Amino acid sequence: MNDKREYTAAYNRENYVPVTIRLHKDADASIIKAIKESGSPKNYIVSCIAADLKKRGIPMQRADKTAHDNPERYPFEVIECLPNHDHYIVGYCRSLNQARDMVASYVIQHGATGAMRILKRSYKTIGAGIVLAGFQEDLR
Repeated sequence: MNDKREYTAAYNRENYVPVTIRLHKDADASIIKAIKESGSPKNYIVSCIAADLKKRGIPMQRADKTAHDNPERYPFEVIECLPNHDHYIVGYCRSLNQARDMVASYVIQHGATGAMRILKRSYKTIGAGIVLAGFQEDLR
């Protein structure tokens, strides 16, 4: 049991950065209430920061995006085209219907700075190598 605790502590030190802020009970009451009502303080704060980055045209890089690299499991990718020829990966989906729902939910929650795209992902051969590629299908 102690080994697991030590492993977890070492893993957390290596992979996470604690961020602590102090909020005044009275002056920041509405902020405290919003965080408590969010259901997940971390997700709420991260989504607020991500929205600010998006508004400024800075894509948010997430380390967990490799979890969805298999186009056979997640054949659709939803992206938002940002200024300066950049893009924001909204998410990966198992079906076209799920991707359409993701676009609608994203636009309702965050608005859209740029064009929204649903890409069909697959492996393509280029020269002697195989790459993961995405293309926009005709959805008519």
